[in-house]
Amino acid sequence: MEKILIAVDDGHGMYTAGKRTPLFEDGTYMKENEFNRAVVDKLIVHLKRNCFDVLHVSAGDTDVPLKTRTDLANNTIPNGFGRPADAMVSVHANALGSAWNSKAKGIEIFYRSGYKAGKKLAQDIQEYLVKGTPLINRGLKTSNLHITREADMPAVLVEGAFMDNPEEALLLESDAYRSECAEEIARGLCQFFGRTYVEVPPDAAPLPAGAYPVNFVVGRSEFDGLIIDGRSWAPARDVLTAIGIKTWMFEKKSISINGTAVETKIINGIGYIKSVDLQTIEVAKVFLEPDAVNTKRVIIYPKEVTTNE
Repeated sequence: MEKILIAVDDGHGMYTAGKRTPLFEDGTYMKENEFNRAVVDKLIVHLKRNCFDVLHVSAGDTDVPLKTRTDLANNTIPNGFGRPADAMVSVHANALGSAWNSKAKGIEIFYRSGYKAGKKLAQDIQEYLVKGTPLINRGLKTSNLHITREADMPAVLVEGAFMDNPEEALLLESDAYRSECAEEIARGLCQFFGRTYVEVPPDAAPLPAGAYPVNFVVGRSEFDGLIIDGRSWAPARDVLTAIGIKTWMFEKKSISINGTAVETKIINGIGYIKSVDLQTIEVAKVFLEPDAVNTKRVIIYPKEVTTNE
């Protein structure tokens, strides 16, 4: 897959003066960089999962100079990748002033005037942001911003919501909204570069109490099995196929191998059998069958390729 480098920037620094919400009722406030950094941190995870290289041009609490940020993206300052970024995204939270203002609302994205590729990147990201978040679309805008002007690649500055809008400020504080923004920006970048977005893997289904994963090795194949009460349980379909057993079936909630029923557990829709039973019925040899619960690998060798046909 083609190597594509994305420069990401969490706007301002953690201690930049004035870049915060007005005071909430409890006397606290949110610094803008708290939102910006959280979104960028999550965005980096999405981008790497989608096989992008990622350059973070503003890591740390200090307010990195704007020129340093774009020089890193342009590789004018060596950025460790030996090449300029292919796109740049700077994440911000918006504000009209220092007091609460319920009329200020929505998402907007800035790009460099006259730069078609920059406009296309802004369109792709905005498309997903306005579909995935509850805020209104303020549209795409151009302005004489350092990030979009000085970057030598398509660059956008995303304004995620208004810090001085009391409802939107609560969204900016929430992990759910930060996660949503990061995901939608990643989807927009994938669309811009013609990649199919790789979804976040679903959480694994919970295992029974006392069970933990173990690795099964059959020849050059490896499968995920379980240790339960000090015994290893193999995923029946995968392991039986790998050792050449073709005559087996589910029968009355248990698995029969060559006509012999073996103890079976159905866990999260997968049928498991005790690996030691493969040795007992003489269809395989099992090594590292555990008596303790610290085994990491179980190796199975077919005793012979069995077809019974």
